[in-house]
Amino acid sequence: MTEKELIEGCCNRDMGAREELYRRYLPKMFGVCYRLTGNRTIAEDLVHDGFMKVFVKIKEYKGTGSFEGWLRRIFINISLDYLKRNKRESTLDFGNSHVVDDVKEPEGLDSLGYIELMNEINRLPDNYRVVLTLYCVEGYNHEEIAKLLKITSKTSKNRLIRARNMMMERIGEHLNAAKLSSMN
Repeated sequence: MTEKELIEGCCNRDMGAREELYRRYLPKMFGVCYRLTGNRTIAEDLVHDGFMKVFVKIKEYKGTGSFEGWLRRIFINISLDYLKRNKRESTLDFGNSHVVDDVKEPEGLDSLGYIELMNEINRLPDNYRVVLTLYCVEGYNHEEIAKLLKITSKTSKNRLIRARNMMMERIGEHLNAAKLSSMN
């Protein structure tokens, strides 16, 4: 089914088209929600809500720009709305509630893989993680991030710098720990 046929089918409430759209875009949209919230369970709930919103609003898609970009915008907004509604007590919470399961300590530079990196990103305070994700992964510029988050572009830049510094410090800690364990 082409993208155009998929969209037309969803506009006509065709369950087969809706299932195909869900199957085709679920992994990417889950990734968007997960990277922004840092929590697998919350991301699963947001993906469900996002697809429900997509099916309601799909007739509003005008065909200008990429369809996947239109979808991403919905899922980014749903994730940001969730974070605004559910602000944590402290934006500097470094607890393990967002850590990916079954993580082994890295043994060296090559072993600092995706899971360890995602764990460290998920441990960032929400305001840093969101800017880092929007800028580095989703490709937004600071002006776009500022508009989305209702902050200044200078604040966006500062949060990105702080997020990167925190990540560099944490990666350094992982590498030092790996170096020490290899010496034993």
